[in-house]
Amino acid sequence: MLTSAQKNSAKSETPAYSKLKADLEYLASEKLQGRMTGSVGEQLASNYLESRCKEIGLQPYHAAGFSWPFSFKQGKKVDARAFFRVYDTPLSIGSDVIPLPYGSLNPIKGSALPGVDEAGNIWLLSMRQLYTAINNNAQKLMYDKAKECANLGATAVIFFNDVAPSLDLLPNTTGKFEPLSIPVVAINHKAFENSMKPFIRKDWIDIEARLGYEDAIVSGKNIVGWLDNQAPYSILITCDYDHLGPGFTGANHNASAVASLLSLAEMIKSAEYKNYNYVFVAFSGSEIQHQGAQSFLLKENENLKQYACVLDLNMLGRLNKSRSLFVSGVGTSATWPTLLSKELRFPLQVDSSGLGFGAYSLFYHKNIPLLSFSTGYCSDYGRPEDEISKINFAGQLELTQYLSKLIGELDKMPRPSFQLTTNPFERIEHLKNDIGLIPDFSYEDEGLQVAVCLGQKKAANAGILPEDIITQIAEFTIFDLDDYIKAMNKLEKGREVPLTIKRGDKEYKFFVSL
Repeated sequence: MLTSAQKNSAKSETPAYSKLKADLEYLASEKLQGRMTGSVGEQLASNYLESRCKEIGLQPYHAAGFSWPFSFKQGKKVDARAFFRVYDTPLSIGSDVIPLPYGSLNPIKGSALPGVDEAGNIWLLSMRQLYTAINNNAQKLMYDKAKECANLGATAVIFFNDVAPSLDLLPNTTGKFEPLSIPVVAINHKAFENSMKPFIRKDWIDIEARLGYEDAIVSGKNIVGWLDNQAPYSILITCDYDHLGPGFTGANHNASAVASLLSLAEMIKSAEYKNYNYVFVAFSGSEIQHQGAQSFLLKENENLKQYACVLDLNMLGRLNKSRSLFVSGVGTSATWPTLLSKELRFPLQVDSSGLGFGAYSLFYHKNIPLLSFSTGYCSDYGRPEDEISKINFAGQLELTQYLSKLIGELDKMPRPSFQLTTNPFERIEHLKNDIGLIPDFSYEDEGLQVAVCLGQKKAANAGILPEDIITQIAEFTIFDLDDYIKAMNKLEKGREVPLTIKRGDKEYKFFVSL
């Protein structure tokens, strides 16, 4: 008789297990540098996915092939014609020189000396001298000084960091203030030391600059393959493959879902489910308002009626001892409760809403029935600690096999009809006070259970953890989601409030500034 360890070892040696593990390990490897949309890592990932689609035997979807490129505007970048020179030495805009967003983009040209503040000329201002007026908001201090200089006739204000690198400014981290009529820039410490300090007491400093920004265009790729069974309708199986960039491997979120998508494609092909066509899509751009999914929907707008439903895969690598599988969108079709009752291998935590934080919400808005599957949020969601060592490969394979059998049952059923659901997310997204947590919408006991605390947000910084249950916020007792929303909307901004938390059989109190 085989022992449990021997059974697990034998299971781990199956081709399906090995392929799933190899796919996940590659996608979550350091080589891919976090798979950020538009990066070299994303390109490597998309190349890999395309090669796996061919290996599995999927066909390119329509004439576009496996790779569906898309592009979108994402903030600003320095205009290619912009420059900043001290004497004839060029400085790099965005690192050496930071144009402050409230300054104008007028050209800068002239000679200046610190302490020589003449109307109709450039004014050079020492940050060391500025900070002698002790102030806990340096950016507000800089703005007020620049505004004063503009009123006194300065044609441009140039702050130079003669203190330390720790006071350097970064792009996109400066405060928001009312626009001024003159350019305002900051020269960071290293550039000051190299290009200005040697001359600052000797002579007038010649400065010439042309500032300006242009739209930053980011390009990404969706990977789309399909099994064409010449059926009238198609089932769309989706996941996201991009992530947050260097320092983040995103093993569970969401390399695990991609590995399961590839594994499912092989299982469905082998099983020869024939009553639907099967379209497999790995989206990029998920971390930037689901740009890849939006692009796909735009391109497929004329074909959306051919999609019978969407099955979304999201974080499948952390099956734990409870073996719970979270299923969202169960209310989007009357078909789903019947289907889910046919395979009862896992305790299901169901949410009826067709709306959530995934791209599947976009398909709900197109009146397409959907289900989204996940092993749930973990405390390292969106953090560097989401590593390959935490993946339960055997559990994920078992889940993927379960989903394949579920799809086999769906293949025998008529096209699911669509129905509208309630939308708890709309109220969460428009809270007056947002402390950076996502509630567990499947929790039915008293209190509000936390599904995840977003990294570097107030709830996480205060020490609140996933699975904590909030029972009190300041003077508000929390029995359910409605009470939480009421408290967050009634409490005043700027107030520090206590949150009473039930964690296991103990009770704790945390403080959060709204």
